[in-house]
Amino acid sequence: MISIHRIHQQVLAIIFSLSAFDGLATYLEMQQGLVTEANPVMALLFNLTGPFAILIKLLLTFAGVYFIMRVQEKSNSKLLAVLIVITALVYMGLGLFHLRILTGG
Repeated sequence: MISIHRIHQQVLAIIFSLSAFDGLATYLEMQQGLVTEANPVMALLFNLTGPFAILIKLLLTFAGVYFIMRVQEKSNSKLLAVLIVITALVYMGLGLFHLRILTGG
């Protein structure tokens, strides 16, 4: 039987990987003039720090999702569990968007 802790680790790894892809793809697409960053905070970070913004994005994503998962583990909140799933789905959608842009589709 798989523990809830193990599932949380896997979901965190998935979200972290998708966030990394989102950050890198956004940066590459911005460099090619294909997109602009929709998030004003990330747009500012990209303008101020260039590719270093990807690392900041990853740290913030990891910290936020890890915190939500720890609270969810302790409270067993269904709402927080749904929030985690929604976060993963949003990043999956962003990943598909970036794949379409990067492949010229």
